[in-house]
Amino acid sequence: MLINIERIEALRRRYGVVVLIALVIFIVQVIMLRPPTVLGEPYFIASNLLRGLGFSYPTITSNGVSVVTCYIPPLYVWICAAIMRLGGGLTGIQLFNLVCLQIGTIVIYRFSLYFLSEALARVSFVLLSLYVPLWILAEAIEPNAINFLLIALTVQSLYSLYQRPLLKRWIWLGVLSGLQILVRPDMLMGAIFCAVWLMALLHKRVSKVELAKSFAITALVALAIVLPWTVRNYVVFQRLVFVSANGGYNLWLGNNPSTSGEFKLKPWNEETIAQWKAVEAYSRSHDIIAYDALFEQFAVDYIFSHPVETLRNAAKKIYYHWWRRTYVGDWSKVDDLMVYFSIASVLLLAFGFYGLFLLRNKVARSLIVTFFLYSTAVSVVFFVQSRHRVLKVDPFLIPLAVAGFYTVAEKVRSHRRTVAPIEASLIANDLTLAEAVAQ
Repeated sequence: MLINIERIEALRRRYGVVVLIALVIFIVQVIMLRPPTVLGEPYFIASNLLRGLGFSYPTITSNGVSVVTCYIPPLYVWICAAIMRLGGGLTGIQLFNLVCLQIGTIVIYRFSLYFLSEALARVSFVLLSLYVPLWILAEAIEPNAINFLLIALTVQSLYSLYQRPLLKRWIWLGVLSGLQILVRPDMLMGAIFCAVWLMALLHKRVSKVELAKSFAITALVALAIVLPWTVRNYVVFQRLVFVSANGGYNLWLGNNPSTSGEFKLKPWNEETIAQWKAVEAYSRSHDIIAYDALFEQFAVDYIFSHPVETLRNAAKKIYYHWWRRTYVGDWSKVDDLMVYFSIASVLLLAFGFYGLFLLRNKVARSLIVTFFLYSTAVSVVFFVQSRHRVLKVDPFLIPLAVAGFYTVAEKVRSHRRTVAPIEASLIANDLTLAEAVAQ
């Protein structure tokens, strides 16, 4: 009992102030909460669930009539439906998102303690909690905040596995992976990056057999979480759909004759229009799985028939991912603020990568870089959305930028302490610096 009390006291000393700050920021966010401007698929499907229409959503040719679908992953839809059934409505969903946001920032704070002092970690925690792009994403009726929380927990889980590769930690990683796949299936790509990182760090400490067993356990746990939804899809559509049937459409958006690298296509040329019309006609007699596969076929054909253009688009997507897209949606209300966002982004990137360069904890650095690569790969393969960077890059750039800025400030301060006595001596002797050097 004494040990538990001591542990609780240690946790209070380390996280008490941070939890208090999180609570204050959460209250501020609730007071400033705005009604959502856009209602996406999760909300409408959740509404259909409550109306007894099942997991349904309109297709591109159903004239607004909802049909049974597997267009998006189900977890966030179920959460929205549960909150709405309890009477929470849109505000209740937004509050859930903001809670996920604050818990995620606390997890990132814990991770940042591996390479920052407690004072700097707290500063980065406050900046991340108040980070406007993340705040905006959390207010939307989209799975952004829960995605951010699961990413933060996954990073912490991976680092804990490196420290002590215990069975329970492999199981926990499987739970997080399964939940993430049911929120956003791009974690299927992220799992590859995470597995490579783990193998690179653990292959000398853990035997190949044990490592294989551990990966198998993690995969089986994740599969057990996802499998009920996969079975549902097979029962409903008589075909295997692991999670969702929108990968082909997303691939086509980023790989077609009129692609721009962003969600918004360039002015559509005749070939792109013909492809869209072909899918539209096909969808009248086929379900979403079939016409999503047709989108995928068009995208793959384009990639292999236009390798140079695909590489050029990939470079463009990397630029958009790390900088700012030419089209960022309907930001007419904040157009005047975009210059400030740009300045903040420059500072974040400059100090963040400087902090990454200075980082002595090579394990933490390699893990952060792994998620940088993962987020970039998602944009390159599909198309660029702001959330890919905001959710997977900026939460780690912020503590790194704090470290980088602090280092620069200390160097400037040290330089001034060195130069000040020299300047005072020159003034006392009525000498210029050039005269002093000459003497």
